[in-house]
Amino acid sequence: MGFLGKRGQQIAEESFVGLLLSILGVVVVTGVAGLVFHFLFPPVECANESGWKGVESSLSDVEAGIRKEIEVPFYNEGCPLVGFPSANNIERISSNEAKVVDGQAKICMCEVKQGKCKSAHCYSFTKFTKVRYPVENVQVSTENLGQYVFLSFRAEGADLVVSVKGKTREYQEFIYNLGEGSGEIDPGHLLSNLKIAYASPEKIEVQRVTVKRDIFHPKEMGVVKGVFPLFFDIVLKQGEKSVNSKLVQKMELEVLLMREEQESFAGKESFLFYQKDEGWVSEKLSCKNAHDDLLVSANTPRFLESVQKRREVLCDATIPEFAENFAIGVKSG
Repeated sequence: MGFLGKRGQQIAEESFVGLLLSILGVVVVTGVAGLVFHFLFPPVECANESGWKGVESSLSDVEAGIRKEIEVPFYNEGCPLVGFPSANNIERISSNEAKVVDGQAKICMCEVKQGKCKSAHCYSFTKFTKVRYPVENVQVSTENLGQYVFLSFRAEGADLVVSVKGKTREYQEFIYNLGEGSGEIDPGHLLSNLKIAYASPEKIEVQRVTVKRDIFHPKEMGVVKGVFPLFFDIVLKQGEKSVNSKLVQKMELEVLLMREEQESFAGKESFLFYQKDEGWVSEKLSCKNAHDDLLVSANTPRFLESVQKRREVLCDATIPEFAENFAIGVKSG
């Protein structure tokens, strides 16, 4: 029994030593593997690492609805912020990391090399499906911006809208010009030029311009018999949808009149009227000859055309909001 006891103790000691050596072996192998992994895939080190907490907290507040919009300072030296996926599906900065390209909308703090993002941190959204700028339909990124920037995060439906104060355009401009092919849109060739400043990435298009003579004259307008008021509608579309009037900052219109029409105002000031829910409001028209600089010799094929063109007058006005129903005329009284 004594022999068996000693033998059992020896076996136990040998087993313990073997187990200890196995554990040490695993630790050594793991440590070496860790060193090799660290050497091959070093962690991302960002000079602006401390700024991530402020960004993350702001994004969380906006997504949770605690704040609809929040502005946060960001030290942009080191690792820029990048939005994924790109708003237009064209990524100037891409990533091979599964956690970044999982299809979920997110903002990452990235080390960017040769157009590739190696993420230090990412905030993935559950409520928002898109990260975008107010109007530019490009990937959100602070790369190549200033060392110190102010970022604005705003909830807009299912989109997180990112603005860089002093860097990001809040409005873009749509321009329509009377030209070849516009006859189908504007058979009367009334609208010479239209500029619309609006806050939306979707393109605005003119579908048609309809001129009409109405026997009903609103109380705000005077009557110039046989000529004015001249009513016209401009139908605008964004894709398949109507234009969201709240996103339009201003509209600049230029209309083409004949000199005889303009002279019929008989010394009265002319106005561009536009319709609102509460009635018709107006902005003063500024008019000029359209082709004063058109010089063509007599007895040439283009002479009669030039005479016709010199009878044209361009009148323009700017309204500080959206409208589709317009009229040209004089004020009543």
